[in-house]
Amino acid sequence: MTVDFIIEVGCTCDRRIQCAGTHWIAVPTESPIRTAEQLCDAIGPSALTVAQFFPDDTGADPGKGRRWTYDCKSHSCTPGLEAGTPAEPNCASCFCINAGEGFEVTTDGPSDFYADGRDCPAPITLPSGGHDYLISVPYKTRLATYNDLASHVGLPPLTGTVTGRDGCTGTFTTCTAGTAACQALNLIPCEAYRACIPCIVSTPVARTYCIFGNSTGTDFSWFIDMNKNYTRNSNEPYSASGNAIANDLGPSAFVDQFVRTINADTNSLSTGTVAAVVPNTDNCFQISSTTTDFPRLYVGPPNTPNCWVVLNGCDFNPTITMVEQPEAEPVPTLSRWGFMATALALLAVATLLFRRRARLEAQ
Repeated sequence: MTVDFIIEVGCTCDRRIQCAGTHWIAVPTESPIRTAEQLCDAIGPSALTVAQFFPDDTGADPGKGRRWTYDCKSHSCTPGLEAGTPAEPNCASCFCINAGEGFEVTTDGPSDFYADGRDCPAPITLPSGGHDYLISVPYKTRLATYNDLASHVGLPPLTGTVTGRDGCTGTFTTCTAGTAACQALNLIPCEAYRACIPCIVSTPVARTYCIFGNSTGTDFSWFIDMNKNYTRNSNEPYSASGNAIANDLGPSAFVDQFVRTINADTNSLSTGTVAAVVPNTDNCFQISSTTTDFPRLYVGPPNTPNCWVVLNGCDFNPTITMVEQPEAEPVPTLSRWGFMATALALLAVATLLFRRRARLEAQ
């Protein structure tokens, strides 16, 4: 999909990043900032990481797409789960600054972000196979509202969504294309926005986690990633420590601890996140949320919940793993030969019935 932005050339963004947090920023199409390293330098000493995701998912689960994250302090590059390469292909850096791409920046304090350049008309190609794209909106543009952006990008009305992010509070503002809510939200210069194509709001999915083995008595921490960005934000459910289970106690003690602490967390209450024991089990619990369809559980040592609990599990104390949700039984289908056999059988039955009727009429 290719998008031609309607823009006016000649613009400089002198943006004050007001606080520590994770921010979505835009960069002009013609700018001296061309690499991840240069983006870190432009943000200044408070820059921790910069990331590109374009798209951020391949349709199955957000966060597994074309993402690369550059650490401004350690100068290391971390690819996303399905990035495919250690760094962006055909780029001498972790990733390159390309027209139309927005960038996710994490800082540990305020920053004066100065991006000089020009927004010249340029087609923006949205790579196929994805849903979520972080788009860099031109600094000077005729697009004024979230709905203007949705229409220009070609988001389907009532299914596509546009999302903005408040980097200081960690909160997201999302509206559906073609609605009054989108028409009422104004775009902010120098910020990037996530376009979801299509993105139908669905019923929250309950993630199931099971624990195997007995406690070693070691303390641990956990947090629930609501923002699908692999890092803990201040508005996400989190327990730093104090979760130790007495030595040799079994899985049920861990399940009770997770359910109790998750449901008691103030951020769980504000995000509609709930944990519950799976019926007829003593070692499994579920997490669901009204805020996101993809609540992700991380566990680890005190203050460092750094292991994402997926199907292969985390051996933290003892072992916790995510369990795939049972799917509906598939409807049996016939192969080509099965269909032909069924058709011949029905034809034979019809022939017998026809002959029987003919004999009855002849009598």
